[in-house]
Amino acid sequence: MKPTPSRPVAEALAQVWGWHRTPRFLEYVAESFGVCVQDCAEFDRLYVYQVADGDIERGEFDHWSTFQWWEVDDAGVRECSRPEQLLGWRDAPEKVRGSFYRWPHISFLHREERVGFGECYGPGLLNRKVGRLVEVAGGVQAVDVRLVWASRHDGCQRQAKGGEPVSQTGPLIENISDTARWAAVYRARENDRPDALFRDPLARRLAGARGEQIARGMPDSDRHTWAWVARTYLFDQFIAGQVQRGVDTVVNLAAGLDARPYRMALPSSLRWVEVDLPELLTYKEEILGGEKPVCALERVRLDLANVSARRDLFRRLGDEARKVLVITEGLLIYLSREEVGALAQDLAQPPSFQNWALDLASPGLLQRLQQAMGAKLNQGGATMKFGPEEGPDFFTSYGWKPVEVRALLKTAARLKRLPFLLRLVALLPASNGRQGSRPWGGVCLMARQ
Repeated sequence: MKPTPSRPVAEALAQVWGWHRTPRFLEYVAESFGVCVQDCAEFDRLYVYQVADGDIERGEFDHWSTFQWWEVDDAGVRECSRPEQLLGWRDAPEKVRGSFYRWPHISFLHREERVGFGECYGPGLLNRKVGRLVEVAGGVQAVDVRLVWASRHDGCQRQAKGGEPVSQTGPLIENISDTARWAAVYRARENDRPDALFRDPLARRLAGARGEQIARGMPDSDRHTWAWVARTYLFDQFIAGQVQRGVDTVVNLAAGLDARPYRMALPSSLRWVEVDLPELLTYKEEILGGEKPVCALERVRLDLANVSARRDLFRRLGDEARKVLVITEGLLIYLSREEVGALAQDLAQPPSFQNWALDLASPGLLQRLQQAMGAKLNQGGATMKFGPEEGPDFFTSYGWKPVEVRALLKTAARLKRLPFLLRLVALLPASNGRQGSRPWGGVCLMARQ
């Protein structure tokens, strides 16, 4: 029996890819398929069609079972018959290293809450994705989307297995700043959930196509979503708690693409200082140019490896504030033991630097991360190094003591973000001290001694 046409799904896919005539489309095609689009003026419409048969999880569709078409343009989404222009791709303009398809189109197979869909943008520019459908105001939305297959413009087809990147002509991680784009993807995915633990509506724009490509290319990236979400949640909790206790300045070191000054309920009197590399902060300002932070936001372009410059910055900020919270989300793991110790000492000098929120990995977790994704990170100079045997007590020698330690696994279990097997592991007794070979990750709130 032929299924009922799923117009809400077609509208959702059309909305997601409704930017096919914008510069974002050029960026998406370039990142996904390794081609350079010179002009997309001919793409004045998009076609979406539904198939009745196929394998959603493998992204395999029976196109002989196509039974419904929709045409999408600036006027909206409407049913149509099969466009004759798509047969043989007549009048294809010369756009991308040869003939480019006249109009982009998306095919999809929908069964209950699952959807598989394929994008086609030209000869060899094809992919297949799988996602989950959730109800949102006014319709449905595809979330938790993952790539299962893609082709290249040069005819090279590769199956996306185990997170192996597709269409990647250079290193997956080109520099340390790429890890910020990677992290933003997970915040965007959480934001898309109807039961989101936090909202970050800017995350997807900040991650961009490059961030999605990195997330797809990392081994088992979907399996680790819970850890990224739990980390963000815990930092949010520590920040909110410290602000309630009178913190007047937050110093975010290696701030990356964090958007807390825009998304959290913070007092307008709070001073928020972001410190990171010049190129990344410039990119961030370009993306967020039209947005307004809820507090007093400053950005400082500084390489934290410049010891004298960072000490001058810490001294100035310390003199200007009464009570400072420092946060280093996602930073310390990329530093050596000696570098972390030196940074901790520098942060302990200004008297107003009262607390420090940081995330930490055990030696066991560090080893697993190095084995799983170290090679890809190393290519961009983002080598993971720090997983102290002492655990949070490492910092006591440098002027800091742990006052609150939260394990990511326990937190994710409490928040109902763990897969079944890890929920069983989370039932084991908690330990926030030395972990040894046990894979442990957590977020710690430190206080000056």
